Amino acid sequence: MFVRTACGQIPIIRQYRPTVEEFTWEFPAGTVDAGESADDAARRELLEETGLAADEVLFLGKQYPDTGRIQVESYGYYVTTPFQAARRVCEEGLMLRYVNHVELKQMIVSGDFRHSVHLAIYAAVLARGIELD
Repeated sequence: MFVRTACGQIPIIRQYRPTVEEFTWEFPAGTVDAGESADDAARRELLEETGLAADEVLFLGKQYPDTGRIQVESYGYYVTTPFQAARRVCEEGLMLRYVNHVELKQMIVSGDFRHSVHLAIYAAVLARGIELD
């Protein structure tokens, strides 16, 4: 999910991904638990990973990460939150960082932020004309 605080900060998460054997920067994300809606999962994952409570949650649509290899649907959201958490203890193995839109674009261009599903969510935000600067 693409999240913006009231002051325009975007929380991103760094974690080790064994499949690619490296640390990656990503947007807050997670899986939908049994009996939970995707909207509720987005709110829960945001709180767990960043300490932020969602204000508005806008569904951006579903993405298919790799239609040729896996049968998985990924849900994209744009979320606003009224404040930035003052103190946050991340889940073990996660590092939380706040960036602004210019910094995020620089990370994308440099290849530091390259999770394809999360890039698709970012593209959906831009395609909707959501003001980020």
